[in-house]
Amino acid sequence: DNQGSLVENTMTTSGDIGSTVNAGYVVLVNPNDGTMNVDPDAFGNADLMNLSYSVTDLVADVGVIAGSNVALTLPSQLLSGQSVNVPVSVTIPGDALEGTYTGTVTVSDTVAGVSDVFTLVVQVNASEQILILVDTLRGEGNDNQTISIPFQVVNLGNNKLTSVTFLPTMDLVSTNAGRIPREMVVFTPPVVDTLPPGDTVEVTVDIRVPEGIISGIYYGEIEVRDDDGTPYDKKVVELTVTSRQNVSFDNSIVTGRVVMIGYKADPGFSPTLTIINVAGDAVYSSIRLPAANQFGEGTYSLSLVNPSGQNLAPGIYLAVIRTQIDGKPVNIIRKFLVLR
Repeated sequence: DNQGSLVENTMTTSGDIGSTVNAGYVVLVNPNDGTMNVDPDAFGNADLMNLSYSVTDLVADVGVIAGSNVALTLPSQLLSGQSVNVPVSVTIPGDALEGTYTGTVTVSDTVAGVSDVFTLVVQVNASEQILILVDTLRGEGNDNQTISIPFQVVNLGNNKLTSVTFLPTMDLVSTNAGRIPREMVVFTPPVVDTLPPGDTVEVTVDIRVPEGIISGIYYGEIEVRDDDGTPYDKKVVELTVTSRQNVSFDNSIVTGRVVMIGYKADPGFSPTLTIINVAGDAVYSSIRLPAANQFGEGTYSLSLVNPSGQNLAPGIYLAVIRTQIDGKPVNIIRKFLVLR
């Protein structure tokens, strides 16, 4: 006879993957009179000295939990007229899929020829986990080019993920203040409708590098998440950009108080910079720029605030750089727009 945590002869429990859950207990009764008899079976008068149990596999439409994962702590004997609480535990495998698993547990004394049975139902909880299968997404290319970086995403959880979405979380910014807007970052596919547990999907992120952007290493971040926002994973994007322009700006439309100018010159050569307004007046004259590095590149942070603390007036300006490339003097003119 069994009671305890049973409801209509069924014990129900739930737990997470990789855990051992205490399902509750059943009451084993060896009745020797009608007052102890809790089911229609006849009561007896013998001691039970050879108790054992067996468990069928617990079956769900998504998989199986082996019966050996269920444990009962039986007494060595059950005397006539005695009852005892028997704990039941279930170890849920780490790879069990979310679902409801059902089996039966039989407790018997084969020598005495008696047995009883109950149904065990285990609900394996959802465990959602998604992972981008790379530590850092790296790519390289030139300005005015689309740089493509393939990567993989895997569902490490135990249930199906839906509407898996990819997105950039920030602009890509270089150490010399260059910027690639997040709007320049797109994914193929942009959404994965369903991703079953254990499955992997191939994704490509395409980054459109603006023309004339400053050379440098640009850092950003992408994120993958499912329809409710969790689970999610984030990874850093590292993009090495080489500008094919002899002069470039971090942004050709300037709204702040500083503009970063990139330039090319023979290694060790120091170009000069002059800024001219639309009236033809030199706002800045012959600024000596830092010497180009061993790769023939340099950057200069130009303040758009005069010594009196006033911002440079809005308008179109020309940057005139006198440099040297391959041993020959070169004059380069680029325009930029200041907005206030």
